[in-house]
Amino acid sequence: MQKVSLREGFLQQNRCIQGFACLEFWAKRSELAERLVERLSLQICTAPSEMASLRPLGSALARLMRGMGRSASATFAIVAAQRLLGAAEDTHGHSLLLSAAELLLELYTRVTQRDRSASRRQTFTGSDQRAAHLSHLEALLLSAACATSVAAGDGSNSPTEFSTLMTSASNLFSALFKAVPLEGVRLPVWVERPHLLQDAFRPMLEAVYAAPTGASARAVAQDLTRHWEALSQGGARQSVQSGGRTGLTTYQAKVQRVTKGFALPLLSHALEQQRRFDGAEAAAKRRKVAGGNRAEEVAAWKETVAVLQQGLATLLTSLDGAEHLLQGLYASLREPLRSMFKELHGGWQKHGRYQGET
Repeated sequence: MQKVSLREGFLQQNRCIQGFACLEFWAKRSELAERLVERLSLQICTAPSEMASLRPLGSALARLMRGMGRSASATFAIVAAQRLLGAAEDTHGHSLLLSAAELLLELYTRVTQRDRSASRRQTFTGSDQRAAHLSHLEALLLSAACATSVAAGDGSNSPTEFSTLMTSASNLFSALFKAVPLEGVRLPVWVERPHLLQDAFRPMLEAVYAAPTGASARAVAQDLTRHWEALSQGGARQSVQSGGRTGLTTYQAKVQRVTKGFALPLLSHALEQQRRFDGAEAAAKRRKVAGGNRAEEVAAWKETVAVLQQGLATLLTSLDGAEHLLQGLYASLREPLRSMFKELHGGWQKHGRYQGET
């Protein structure tokens, strides 16, 4: 009998499972997914040298989950995603991070779709279990976004690798804010965990300044400011940013009121990163520009700075009228961050607010 290596055996099983996923064997999908979870757990525990084959296994599980429908139990897949993410963080494997992010994104989408449907109908059968799933998934989702941004910003990635990792992190944030329903009874679970949200946002901003090219930095800055705006609006849907402080009773206005103070640590961290940044010219000089077109590189870094300034203006707008919060932030800062904050706030009052008469 021909001897098959452990890696080849895992890959053969992965190909078989992918074949089943393409067929309409709905009754077998849950059993197949559970077997795949067992295989993932076994390989993580017993074959650390074969980590390269984990990503296709994780991708196959995500495809299986995508075809199982919203009614399928996600408990076993959450366990698999947690173990996959833990293995990725232990081994610093970028491919494992991407696989874990793909699986978490699929799981979170399924759970939140089912939760929004129940919220609209106000039928909460098994709601405690769903809330536990959602709470656990959001913690894993933010942990994956944080780990992916940290991996992207370590300075060792090519522009393509950097873009792939940061796109994955951005997709996780987008899923979190898109899951905020138009109407509902319960507030999102993540509003009770501001520390996890801040921990995930910080490395994304740091990755902007550590980007391998100005174009990469600009793209990530645009994604980051879009997520800041979603946070300030209480969700990804377009709404009036002042809804939370004008007494509106819409669902997003309620989320705005709860998350108003979340902008403070984001502003503080952004000012610190801005202080450490030594300018577009220096950033372009440190990086090897393809084709030697340094002028375009400098222009891209200047656009990145401008995009981040617009994002900070969005955060300040969400704090308009909350002078006690702004004063508390100012008191907590030290020079030169205090002067930078006064300049930022003064510029926002001059250019970011309507100065005419109504």
